[in-house]
Amino acid sequence: MWFLFRWRREFWLALGSVVATLLLLEATAWVWLAYFATHEQQAFYAAPIGQGGSFLGHTPLYQPHHWLVYTLRPNYRSLSSRVRHNSYGFRGPEFSVEKPLGMYRIVALGGSTTYGIPITDDAKTYPARLEGHLKARYPGLRIEVINAGVGGYTSAENLINLVFKVLDLTPDLLIIYHAHNDVHPRRQPEFAGDYTGYRKVWCPSPLARDVLFGWSALARIAGIRLGIWQPESIYKYTTTLTEQRPKGEEYMENFRRSSSRYFRRNLRAMVAIAKGAGIEVLLPTAAYFPAAEPAGPYREVYERATNEHNQVGREVAAETGVEVFDFGVVMPAERRYFTDSVHLTEEGADLQGRLFADRIIELGYIDQWARKSSQRR
Repeated sequence: MWFLFRWRREFWLALGSVVATLLLLEATAWVWLAYFATHEQQAFYAAPIGQGGSFLGHTPLYQPHHWLVYTLRPNYRSLSSRVRHNSYGFRGPEFSVEKPLGMYRIVALGGSTTYGIPITDDAKTYPARLEGHLKARYPGLRIEVINAGVGGYTSAENLINLVFKVLDLTPDLLIIYHAHNDVHPRRQPEFAGDYTGYRKVWCPSPLARDVLFGWSALARIAGIRLGIWQPESIYKYTTTLTEQRPKGEEYMENFRRSSSRYFRRNLRAMVAIAKGAGIEVLLPTAAYFPAAEPAGPYREVYERATNEHNQVGREVAAETGVEVFDFGVVMPAERRYFTDSVHLTEEGADLQGRLFADRIIELGYIDQWARKSSQRR
């Protein structure tokens, strides 16, 4: 009897020690995420980003939307406060929806490469650097560049974004930077003009693992590092990329069955809408750094498709009479400028802003606007 009592006592002591250790580790994980982790680490190990999801005041970047599937969450602030969304729901400082008199306004439309996903300071994204370079060249003019990029958006979402949000800003110039995200639908098993088979209605994860342990920082960190847990991502909630992952030659087979004609249609529609509203349009080709990806079908598909989409952009520009900027050709393919195959470092974003500024100045958009403004006065 004494041995049984002693065994039970030791069992409960051991169990209590394990629980106390886990609670201590959990508390340590939360403190690290809140006060010591970088912005990238906070996003990587964050709690579920489904409706209302947050941790220690870290509000998700995105929110569901009835037409666009999702949008940026207005008034978002990172814990460092260097990544901010304004009240209109775009990245960067506040601005007046009604364009002030005497201001030249540019809107940069695109996905994560425009938003600046890897860049943790709003002032160092390419649209912000473009504004800085233009102001340096035109110190007497009021110039504003609005970052309307949304991570994960294809040309389909930005066609709607243009109509519902960007036109209300009455920009003088629209920059449409697209190519990469429209490759995603072409690698999936099903492909259609509305990107069926890729885009899905925002839905929370149905996995019991996420429901039971999703709010444990310790479980998330350990699971992600062990490769048994998917990091939180807008793709997880709004696309089929996480549950339908082609393997090997399936990438190429799916790509061959797809077509770039819908990307062409979307670009042409955006250009037509902008021109109909009296807005100048600049179509840059997209930069791609294949050396950042391991050789194989995945890299081959994305390199081929990006080149194909860039050619579509050149052709659409020629057909519609708008200007093209072959940024994908002039951007140096150097590791210091890229965080991966498509996203730029702060140094790369600054160079992109300068190169875009040079092209805009070369095309005379601002000079022509300034002459017309002075004539009206």
